[in-house]
Amino acid sequence: MAMDVDTTSGLLRLPDRIEPPAEAKIAAPYSLDRQGASNSQPLPAAVPATATIPVIEERRRSPRIECRGTAEISTATNTAPVIGEITNISLHGCYVKTTTVLALDTDVSLAVESLGISIRTQAKVRATYPSTGMGLCFGEMDAEQQAQVGLMLKALWARRTSLS
Repeated sequence: MAMDVDTTSGLLRLPDRIEPPAEAKIAAPYSLDRQGASNSQPLPAAVPATATIPVIEERRRSPRIECRGTAEISTATNTAPVIGEITNISLHGCYVKTTTVLALDTDVSLAVESLGISIRTQAKVRATYPSTGMGLCFGEMDAEQQAQVGLMLKALWARRTSLS
C-alpha cells in the first residue's frame, strides 16, 4: 500500500481505496443459539478480494500540533471555570484534557497559554470524552486573537522541528 507524506503538515496521506491481498480470508461472525451450539447455517464465503476497507475522513479544517499548556474554560452559568491542560491546537480549535466536561455545543470563553503565549477567545464544545477531556472549536476572532494563534502555532512548529 503506497502512502504519501504531506510535507506541509507532516501527516501521512492514505489512499482512497485499500485493497486486501487476494489470499486474505475474512469470515463474517456467526451466532450461537441459546444453548451455546452454533446455528445450522454454514459460515459465509470469504469476502471478495475487491472489497474495500472504509477510511475515516478527517473532519478538521486544519492539522493540530501537539503542545503543553494550561486552559481555563468558563461559561455564562458556571461560577468556577473548568481548568485543564491543552494537549493540541490548530487554527480552528484545540483539545483540553480535563476530568470535567461540558455539554456538546456549549458556548464558552477560553483562555489558553503555552510557551508564554496567551490566547483568549470564544469557543464551542464540539467533542466530549467523560473524565478525559473535550474538543473545542474557536469562534469568531479579531485580528489580534488570530495573530496570537498564529504566533503560538509558529512557535510550536519551530520547537517541534528543532526537537526532531
